[in-house]
Amino acid sequence: MVQDHWRKWKVLPTDAVMAEYIRLRHPDGSSEVEMRKRRALLQKLQELKETPLTDHEYISAKVREFVRFVALRNAVMEARDGLISGEYDPALPDKFRTALLTGQDTFEVGHIWRKDTDVRIMEATNPAVNPRIPTGLSHLDAAIGGGIQRGELGVLLALPKHFKSGTMMNFAYYALTESAGGCNVAYVTLELSERLVGTRFDLRCSMMTKDEMLQDPQHFSNVLHKRMDIICGDNDLFIKQFKTKTCSGDTIRQWLDQMWSQRGIKIDLLIVDYLDLMKSSRKREKDYLEAVDITEDLRSLCSPQEYNLACWTACRATREAVGRRRISMNHMSKAFERVGVADMVLALCQTEEEKFRGEMRIAPVAMRNDSGDRIINCRIDYQRMAMTSVDTSDPDFDDSEEDERPRRRSGGGGGGGGGARRGASDGPANQTDVY
Repeated sequence: MVQDHWRKWKVLPTDAVMAEYIRLRHPDGSSEVEMRKRRALLQKLQELKETPLTDHEYISAKVREFVRFVALRNAVMEARDGLISGEYDPALPDKFRTALLTGQDTFEVGHIWRKDTDVRIMEATNPAVNPRIPTGLSHLDAAIGGGIQRGELGVLLALPKHFKSGTMMNFAYYALTESAGGCNVAYVTLELSERLVGTRFDLRCSMMTKDEMLQDPQHFSNVLHKRMDIICGDNDLFIKQFKTKTCSGDTIRQWLDQMWSQRGIKIDLLIVDYLDLMKSSRKREKDYLEAVDITEDLRSLCSPQEYNLACWTACRATREAVGRRRISMNHMSKAFERVGVADMVLALCQTEEEKFRGEMRIAPVAMRNDSGDRIINCRIDYQRMAMTSVDTSDPDFDDSEEDERPRRRSGGGGGGGGGARRGASDGPANQTDVY
């Protein structure tokens, strides 16, 4: 069963899939002997499910070794009759070669540094070779090299109810536009319904408010469809809701596989709203290890070896960030190691006064390929779900130095904050994004 699943999906089967395989192999109405086998197998599967697999890599290696043994045994059994009768099967060597390679990745020598020099230079100097997917915030795109690349995972770090979903929605909307090169976007929502997320995109695209939609639905529909046709062209947005804490990387992986195999749809940009609501593909003894596993699994989806897409997601900042003007990597919730897994971590910084005025500062927290030392000042139109960048400023250093060191958790949240922002522009906006 494991061998067949591996051949088809190239991943190890989950507990639910294994249980279904067992029921199919020993269906209802079978003999008493078959039903005893079914009960015994399901009981053993449950025992394995409750066993913490902290040695996951060892288990995976042993499973691949077992799969390879079974494939080799089957090849020997197929060749037995021919060997006994003395008839030579020309396909016999290929069967044994295939069996020996079962469960192993195809060998590739990798990137040859001296030989592939011209390829690297061409890719680095020609944006069309590996185009980035811009966010639509012109000042932010300039700070991060033009946008997010395929194979990269970007994480937004913010306090609850501070426009994490809205920011990712704006990134997704701009990626749909022809000016961004045109992308197919998949939006995975783990909290809001598909229709509610769709309505937010409606407001963003139409640039009309919800009150205007309720007052004149027909006019709203006409404006929306005209802007869709003009701005998005042939590109499309796919919104999929999964239940909170039931969606893992494997869940998204299966959905993307079905999108391609059944509909021929290839996704360019994936939005997962959001990281803290996902479930780990495997049980760990510590919650923080599961949080790291979830992040690593999501990043693996982006790799060229899998789907070669870009991904934005978000996670909550810890309570110590409450009242701070600046959110740092110390405020990463659940597992600090997630900072190292992501290619790009951006903090959405916003005091209550800024939230009231519709202002936000985006601060690069951790960048794998860029320095990211500028603060991006943005404005938000909550009624139309629209976000634009205004200008850039020097980093904020007006919180206490204790912010730069990990602090012990206390019963209350973090305090302090305040002070004037250094280098911020107090005048009117000198540039806005139009799309």
